[in-house]
Amino acid sequence: MLIQAQNHARRVVISVIALLLCFGILLSPTGANAGAGGVLTAQRDSRSADLEAHMAATDDTPADIDAELLTDVAGSDETASPDSASGPVEIVVRFADPGVPSAAAGDPEAAVAALQSLEQQRWDLVEEGLRALDDRVTVLNRFWITGAILVSATPSEEVLSDLAALPGAVEVVPNFTVEPTADVIGPGSPGETVDDPTHGTLTWGVDRIEAPQAWDDFGVTGEGVRVAVLDTGVDASHPDLADKMVGADLNDPTYPGGWITFDSHGLPIATTPADPGSHGTHVAGTIVGGDASEVQIGVAPGASLMAANVLSGAGGGSYARILAGLQWALAPHSGHSTDDRVGLPANVINMSLGSTGHSAAFADIIRNIRAAGIFPAIAIGNAPCGPTGNSSPGDLYEAVGVGNTNSADEVNPESCGAQTAWPAEVTERYDWPQNFMKPDVSAPGTAVYSAIPGGRWGQSTGTSMATPHVAGAAALIASARAGLSVDEIAQALEDTAWHPAGDDAEQDDRYGHGRINVHDAIASVLGASGVSGTVIDSATGAPIEGALVTYADVSESWTTDARGAFQAPLVPGKYTLRIQAFGYHETEVAVTVPDDRIVQAQAELEAMTTGVIQGVAVSRETNEPIEGATVVVVGQPLSTTTASDGSYRFEGLPPGQYTVAFSAEGMTTATAAPARVEVAHQTTVNAVLSPQLRVLLIGSGDADRTAELLRANETTVTQRPDLPASVDADEFDTVIVDTAAQADPAAIAALRQSLQASGVGSLWLDLGSNETTGIALLSHHTGSPVVREGANDRDATATGYVITAEHPIFAAGQLSNSALTPEMFVSQNSQSTGPKFTAWFSDFNEPGAQVLASAAKQNNDGSVTVLGDGIAVSDGSGSRTVLLSLHASMSAIGARTWSSEVSQVLVNSTQWAAPDSVQPIAPTVLEPQSIKPTPPDPDDDGDGDGDGNGHGGNNGNSGGSPWQPAPANGNRDSTPQQLAPNQQKTPTAQEQPKPESAPGPPFSSLAELKLAEQGGITAVLDGDELAVTIPGAEPGDWYYLHIYPHKLGVDWIRVNSDGELRINIGSLQGGTYYLVFTAADGAHAGWYELEIAGEDEAAPQDDVPAAELPDVQADLTGDDEDLSAAPDNGLTPLEQGLLLGTTGVLLAAAAVITLAALRRKPSA
Repeated sequence: MLIQAQNHARRVVISVIALLLCFGILLSPTGANAGAGGVLTAQRDSRSADLEAHMAATDDTPADIDAELLTDVAGSDETASPDSASGPVEIVVRFADPGVPSAAAGDPEAAVAALQSLEQQRWDLVEEGLRALDDRVTVLNRFWITGAILVSATPSEEVLSDLAALPGAVEVVPNFTVEPTADVIGPGSPGETVDDPTHGTLTWGVDRIEAPQAWDDFGVTGEGVRVAVLDTGVDASHPDLADKMVGADLNDPTYPGGWITFDSHGLPIATTPADPGSHGTHVAGTIVGGDASEVQIGVAPGASLMAANVLSGAGGGSYARILAGLQWALAPHSGHSTDDRVGLPANVINMSLGSTGHSAAFADIIRNIRAAGIFPAIAIGNAPCGPTGNSSPGDLYEAVGVGNTNSADEVNPESCGAQTAWPAEVTERYDWPQNFMKPDVSAPGTAVYSAIPGGRWGQSTGTSMATPHVAGAAALIASARAGLSVDEIAQALEDTAWHPAGDDAEQDDRYGHGRINVHDAIASVLGASGVSGTVIDSATGAPIEGALVTYADVSESWTTDARGAFQAPLVPGKYTLRIQAFGYHETEVAVTVPDDRIVQAQAELEAMTTGVIQGVAVSRETNEPIEGATVVVVGQPLSTTTASDGSYRFEGLPPGQYTVAFSAEGMTTATAAPARVEVAHQTTVNAVLSPQLRVLLIGSGDADRTAELLRANETTVTQRPDLPASVDADEFDTVIVDTAAQADPAAIAALRQSLQASGVGSLWLDLGSNETTGIALLSHHTGSPVVREGANDRDATATGYVITAEHPIFAAGQLSNSALTPEMFVSQNSQSTGPKFTAWFSDFNEPGAQVLASAAKQNNDGSVTVLGDGIAVSDGSGSRTVLLSLHASMSAIGARTWSSEVSQVLVNSTQWAAPDSVQPIAPTVLEPQSIKPTPPDPDDDGDGDGDGNGHGGNNGNSGGSPWQPAPANGNRDSTPQQLAPNQQKTPTAQEQPKPESAPGPPFSSLAELKLAEQGGITAVLDGDELAVTIPGAEPGDWYYLHIYPHKLGVDWIRVNSDGELRINIGSLQGGTYYLVFTAADGAHAGWYELEIAGEDEAAPQDDVPAAELPDVQADLTGDDEDLSAAPDNGLTPLEQGLLLGTTGVLLAAAAVITLAALRRKPSA
């Protein structure tokens, strides 16, 4: 669908050329429509390759000033001061642009570097002139893609003249905006399809250009090629697009390098992918879509998708916004900054947009894009085609303009096309032919079936739908043979296109060169030349799967298979291949590809010295390990699931900081703080996962969208239309009152009393649209808040909150990557049409009440008017309460139209209001510990018999191996060797005295213990004695021993002169024990897991009277008695002497006495 643009004077300056060609999109300039007025003209030479020559050629001649800006000044003269318009407007000043140097042609990185360098030189020349304008002009953004700046200024004659006189300025234009109309693509049937024996059902367009034959004959589906769709956005979760987005494997919801959106100034905004207009998703589906609908919709399903929202939402399709989108496609960055380069540039750009009439506004940009080696597929437009017969920028000479054909291979009557009639000064400036034909090629664009947001599919018609067929075809060609220039790809498409007049047909204004055939185009460029290579580990020679092989000069890439192999079809020439793989140092390999030959190449990668992240995931609800929990390393293509014991492990991690996130069905995702990984060290990250928050949402119909938002953010939602009489903390954690039916003072009072008694939190919402919203009910029936008001100001440009205080509900999260801080205005409703309801309150008189934000509206001049209190919290009446005055729902306004920041506030508030008992627990990140060699197998004593006694035979041993003790009667073949007097292992003289008091059990449960640092403790069995080594322990140090899972305190143990703690385990029954050590200063030293297999019962020591054994039944049944409070455990002095002998060795008595009590069964 083509938009109509108003011609303003003898020179047409189209502002933002961002109009969806298959929809109605209305161009609405920032200022009033132009009437009388002219353009200040200047002759300039724009072809010089030297920047200063370019700019010097314009120094004495002011730039053209768009008639719209002059009209603004003229119009204001009649009603305002004699020299100024009524207020500031946004203005774009374009400068002479020499373009991409020939030395950087075809190399995106070199082109970006050259353009940025030129822009900085240009800025140095114009900055002084801008300073001379004082505070009359504010610079909002700079664009290196074409040499332009965006400023805000009141357009007086003096200011405009000064801007036009800046060194090198060639044009002064407003930052026009465009807005999509209400037209959408609705769901529908596939329509005409083709059944393919190999690929199933295909859209007629994919079949018509012979994409399936290209897939089969040449083995390419677009792998290694990135296609950027500059449009209304994209639904990245659509079944046909899932995992196609660049950045999809980085566990980052903002898809760095694959997704971006901008404000009207062209500044990036950090968001998650979305498509408010549907158009971008449909276009993307035709390029890279799959067959989730059982119909294959994409031409290049193996290509990677990059998507920029340059049209939908706040700011519309401003000129600056589209400039920023084109810059991003050439040099991707995140939504946080234009300086943090992420990912590789696009190889193909799809622009299914345009406006009627010739406009050179994008001539420099598209020229630079093409010179950098990026294929620009641009729609030629739909009827009405305007006086020029074409749409711009599809009518630019460097653009590959695309027309629309139907299933009968006829050009759709609505498809534009004509011989261009550019002014001579434009064709001379850009060295174009005086007359040339558009479109260049045509492609299927009628009744095209593709993806639409929400996991749906539908048909649409227009050159917008034809263009992605060409973009997909270009991706297949680039994938089939890397290193082709844009000219070579375009030439292949033109030379092999089908035309009803035959192969010798001349280009015309209907078909162009013809309807494309991608199979024939690939065949025309393929030859038997390229690289067949392998990537291996330099130390082991093992193949490396998943290594990325990149032809750096034009960013082509391939991935090695399980054999470490890759095939790179390349035209003859010299190449430098860059090879990268996770956990390896990257390398480069220089290859020369001769004519008609495939050369062999091998790359050896050196493994980095790496570390490990490991840990366990435990359920907070059951204290049991979670099996099958998903653990990911955010920002890395690494994920795993936990084993039956809740454990996980990532090996081969290069040193650095890593963020680990845990998720499981029915649980709230837990993301750990960054964990440091060091070489040859193991970092432990443990998580306790909480059940999903349980929310009762009061409201129906319009509140469904709020329920959807909460469910999408790991919340269990129960919805009802009226207020409950009471709430139970065993059933709900938070109650949200959106809009309640049949609420009266008694119902409100009963609910609030129940909330306070149960500790369940509550959110009370409002919007000002009716009197049954949560805050309205509170105010009317309880008098708190005392005042509540509402309004509907359709003249406001946006409604929202002004943050006035810091609070956890303003924290960043999955929906919004940035925290909200005081003085920020956060938009809630910025729709260009429709109602603008607001509500506000005052005097919220609750214990612990705090106002966090004001309700506000944004005016047409950009100023913000505060209306009253907008967000308040309280936590002093037994439960937490949150008031949100702009979060209630109505038919036109709700969770689907909120900004990501406002949505995050609701999610955060729901969590904050819940009781402490259900608040998520942050994962524990422990310091890296040295990875120690596995302790020697005690069975491997070197004598070959495996019995561990070193005697070369079992000699009738009836007691089993040392890990399986004999009964306590001492019936063993091998007993601990007795130490001679001169062999006694005694502590040093510098020992500290034994601590007087014993610590309590350091952990409340075995599950909590397993989350704690193991401490690197090792142990070796020496007969019946376990020799324990604690890293850092010195002879004479004291450690207290607890034995889990029973939390039994034994006594203090002293480190001997060999740095060991000696524990006799000869009488322990079979089972699993956890020996937990606490240092004398109370610090947790670590724990050791001991597995003993044996008989269930062992007789207690004969010299320990049963009557003197401590009663530990209370501990076994869960009572809180501290068994370690009395270190003597009720022992006689004789038994105390047996417990700690003069050798400092912990003898059997302590363990036997303590654990013998565990074995006693209560009397009947």
